Amino acid sequence: MPARKHHYVPQWYIRKWGDEKGQVAFSRNGTIFSPTNPANILAKRDFYAAPTLTVEDIASLSLFVATKSSPAVRPVAEALLQEALLHSTMKTVLLQSPDLANEDKAEIASFLKEAEERRFAVFESRAKRVVDRLLETGVDILEDPESAAQLLEFVTGMYFRTLRAREVGRQLRPSTDEGIAVLTRLLAAMMAHSLFFDRLAMPTTLLTNDTGRRFITSDNPAVNILRPDEDRVPTDDEWAVYMPLSPRHALIIPPLDHAFTLEASTEELVAALNASLASFARETLVASSKCDLIDALGGPPRDLASMRRWFKPGASQ
Repeated sequence: MPARKHHYVPQWYIRKWGDEKGQVAFSRNGTIFSPTNPANILAKRDFYAAPTLTVEDIASLSLFVATKSSPAVRPVAEALLQEALLHSTMKTVLLQSPDLANEDKAEIASFLKEAEERRFAVFESRAKRVVDRLLETGVDILEDPESAAQLLEFVTGMYFRTLRAREVGRQLRPSTDEGIAVLTRLLAAMMAHSLFFDRLAMPTTLLTNDTGRRFITSDNPAVNILRPDEDRVPTDDEWAVYMPLSPRHALIIPPLDHAFTLEASTEELVAALNASLASFARETLVASSKCDLIDALGGPPRDLASMRRWFKPGASQ
């Protein structure tokens, strides 16, 4: 039978913060706990289960794809929605059919679970491969379109496929948790393709951190560090995606037609990035040691004005 415990942040990614025993330090809602195995945290029952969509969900999601996706990414969004609709139909029609034996229904249910798990296993293995290559060889691998697409798929997946993203997704009003799960999947795919099409105007920076501070991560590992404090949709020059890839490496994708200006990490930069990531976490922070967590939890507040000075326009000129 497929596993029921699903890690919404991949274990292979969290292991990069592990000590010599493979354990990571973590805090929950500001309380620091003893180091633990990555398998014990950032998981939820049936998080990646095949969805069961209501009529209201289908109408809401179809309208969203039709009105909110650009022509370039709409085919991808439509394909994902059709896949979700197929799984939903199989669950609601076949599994409730009086003409099917219980054994057949159990086999269909198992198939659906395994199909979802296989899909996310492919996503995770592809992401792990490209992140490991990036850390080994640097940003040159992004000159390969396939590698660039896979990396962006991972980053946007971690931006949207989290518990916090699902909470935010409720504002777009699908009627069920399953509808929200499909919505965040659509948003991740749409953002990945948009970034891919724009990436020549958005040079990616791989930060190497040789300072005394180390990058932390969280249950919301990819964030927009230029997101305005006001409750509104960010403009194009207010999008800068930041994601730590290890305690010593992090990725920054600047706003469209901008560039990241800092050439080397400083302790102040690392502290500011840790503070920003911590401010967007839902509840859990992860680090290489308790000291890193103490430093991050007691660090400076998020300084949006300072972060904006890290980026300059005219990158694609």
